[in-house]
Amino acid sequence: MRGILGFLIRRSGLLLFVLLEVVSFYLIIRFNETQRLIGLTSANKFTGYLYKQYDALTDYLTLGRQMENLQVENARLHEQLLIWQTSRDDSLATDTPPTATTERSDSSQFASTLRDSLQFIPVRIINNSIAAENNILTINRGRKDGVEPRMGMMGVDGIIGIVRDVSDHYATVMSLLHRQTRISATVGEADFFGALRWEDRDPCYMWLTDVPKHAEIRPGDPVRTSGHSFIFPVGILIGKVEKVFILEGDNFYRIQVALNNDLSRQQFGYVIRHSRRAELSSLEQRIAQ
Repeated sequence: MRGILGFLIRRSGLLLFVLLEVVSFYLIIRFNETQRLIGLTSANKFTGYLYKQYDALTDYLTLGRQMENLQVENARLHEQLLIWQTSRDDSLATDTPPTATTERSDSSQFASTLRDSLQFIPVRIINNSIAAENNILTINRGRKDGVEPRMGMMGVDGIIGIVRDVSDHYATVMSLLHRQTRISATVGEADFFGALRWEDRDPCYMWLTDVPKHAEIRPGDPVRTSGHSFIFPVGILIGKVEKVFILEGDNFYRIQVALNNDLSRQQFGYVIRHSRRAELSSLEQRIAQ
């Protein structure tokens, strides 16, 4: 207590000066219209600056939560877009045009079935490689989040890879840039399908084979997933035809595909969960036996 009193006594002149300054400013602003407006304007600017800095700090501290919310919303939009595209393509592929009522009923039933069986799980990539011969990604979701082996993973601009190993909270994904990756893909207006694989060390290109040479394939044609398995739904864009080759005496094209996804810059993605995948796998295993 004596220390505080001693400090106040030693600094009494300075404290009295500050107090008189505050009182003077108050009297000037209180009884002079011009100075009062200047003071209010300055106070508003200072208060606005403080609020702006506070909002910026709050946004920064909640950035992770906002990113997760955006991923969940994007996953929902991807599901809806995929349902719309697939149901539209299914209606256009019908050989005999149905009546309007029947078409709406069939399309609605198909979309409902697809919506009930598909789920997009938002994930974050915590480790990635593109320079090795067999590249692997690690994601921050695992078995407890619904991720299982042999599920497909995609990003905003196309597919990324296939889930390989899963723990409770993490999973490894076999990248498109892996020697063992095989993706069934379609190309051309008639949707000729073939096998897409990574053969070079260039992370921007893959090769599509087994497409018959009577197919009309041109540079720039889109390459999409065929939907011949429950790993990837039909119609997801993979890339575009860059170059078309055919070896002498061969009956199939060799097509260079420029990937739509830049795998060196991927930070987020979605694991595609199909509720009927286990049923299909069980049926195929019984047929194989």
